[in-house]
Amino acid sequence: YNRSFLDHIILVLRKSMFKREEESRLIAVSGFIEIILALEDEEDDTIGIASSSQSVVSQEDEINETQYEILGFLKRSLTQQPVIRKALYKGFLDIYFKIKSLRGVIIEIVAR
Repeated sequence: YNRSFLDHIILVLRKSMFKREEESRLIAVSGFIEIILALEDEEDDTIGIASSSQSVVSQEDEINETQYEILGFLKRSLTQQPVIRKALYKGFLDIYFKIKSLRGVIIEIVAR
């Protein structure tokens, strides 16, 4: 888990969210969804390796914080074209069923 690389990817995807091309925005939405899911896998791997270490707790917190930050970016996509929203809702379903800790946030975002 390389934080500076992840920050760069997030920056590129955020910029893509504001491009005129629909395809760029679709790629950004799916990229953000994939990052959230990959971070959850990373968190699971970290817990499996060393469950009692202080640095593991710190890394888990950082991963959760990043997931919430990305969900905030995705929330803004709910005002986009129907094709973008459809991809977003599909991604939210994937997150909902794979990451129990984010279910409440997903429901809150979709309910608004």
